[in-house]
Amino acid sequence: MHIFAPVDTIQGRLQLVSSKSISNRALILEALSGKPSVLHRLSEADDTQLLKSLLTQLEEHPHSTLHTQNCGTAFRFLAALLSTRPGQWLLTGSERMKKRPIGPLVDALLHLGADIQYTEQRGFPPLQIKGKKLRGGSIELDANLSSQFASALMMLGPTLPDGLEIRFPTKPNSYAYLEMTANLMQTFGAVVHLTNDCVSIPAGAYRSVNLTIESDWSAASYYYELAALSETADIFIEGLSQDTKQGDSRIANLMQHFGVESEFSEEGVRIKKGQRDSISAFACDLRDCPDLAPALFATCVGLGVSASFTGTSNLKIKESDRAVALALELEKTGVCSFIVNDDSVFINHRKGTLPNASITFNTHDDHRLAMAFAPLALRFSKLSIQNPEVVKKSYPNYWDDLSKLGFSYPFAD
Repeated sequence: MHIFAPVDTIQGRLQLVSSKSISNRALILEALSGKPSVLHRLSEADDTQLLKSLLTQLEEHPHSTLHTQNCGTAFRFLAALLSTRPGQWLLTGSERMKKRPIGPLVDALLHLGADIQYTEQRGFPPLQIKGKKLRGGSIELDANLSSQFASALMMLGPTLPDGLEIRFPTKPNSYAYLEMTANLMQTFGAVVHLTNDCVSIPAGAYRSVNLTIESDWSAASYYYELAALSETADIFIEGLSQDTKQGDSRIANLMQHFGVESEFSEEGVRIKKGQRDSISAFACDLRDCPDLAPALFATCVGLGVSASFTGTSNLKIKESDRAVALALELEKTGVCSFIVNDDSVFINHRKGTLPNASITFNTHDDHRLAMAFAPLALRFSKLSIQNPEVVKKSYPNYWDDLSKLGFSYPFAD
């Protein structure tokens, strides 16, 4: 798909997609409550709709295969949920899903008495699960590989007769997602005590709720990127709040470095950009907000800013090996080089080099790469994106919303 950027000021108003992270947790908590809830603005993302259908399937067919495709959230949350549900299950996913580690979560569930077996490679999907009653207790979990391991266990906590205590040897990466999980659990009636090194959850019961899902701060990062890459921008995004448990709201502060300012109101946030002559090198620790990497990497490349990022280790277990994929694609611009280490990424601007005349980005089946590459049309005039439909995983209306800001796709596939 060829992408053409507007030549004038980026200006418009958007109703942003609702949060996939909140939606998926709300669906699991509703299932654990055993009572229907009213969930307004549930995400229309493919991942959320997939999880919703799998939860329906497990209710109707207690002895079946559940295919999570490449949805890590669905696989991790269901692995914990199925361990306590009567029935026998084969939990599987795509070939990429089979390369995304699950060992720390399985080890923790086995310690609690779960009946789980690996059917292929140890430490990785698929899993054969026989649901049974678990009592709970105290476990230790290294959640640095994925905070979703801890979130999956946390949500089980109130349903276990002995409750649940999870001790963390070090503060988990993406800690804000644990705060989000705890906050939603409390909304559903649970008691949660969360600190940097432990979470304690007494036995209790979930209740049904009437919940409106917030707009998605992760999706907002691409509009902040767009504003940063533009000469001038004035974009109002409805439904975003400064008072949120979404860790990716940090993008508002980070983008000030690139001249982007945020004005919050009861309706949402106004993103504004004025001209700025020069921008210094950028440094950022992504440990608590890894999903901001695509927008931030692309912004630095588009503006010719050298940068250093730390806390990038878990990018390798995303929908793609994300740091490597971003480096491979963004180097196609010809204006930068990347150094990718296990827990750090360095972007070096090549001074005096001309950008490549025509660039085609491969999305590596990763929704966040597609959304991060599109705003670069503001800086690179002949830009194409392969497999643009991958955005459906989290943001089905992304291309429509981008067109409301003046982008066009006259030769869309």
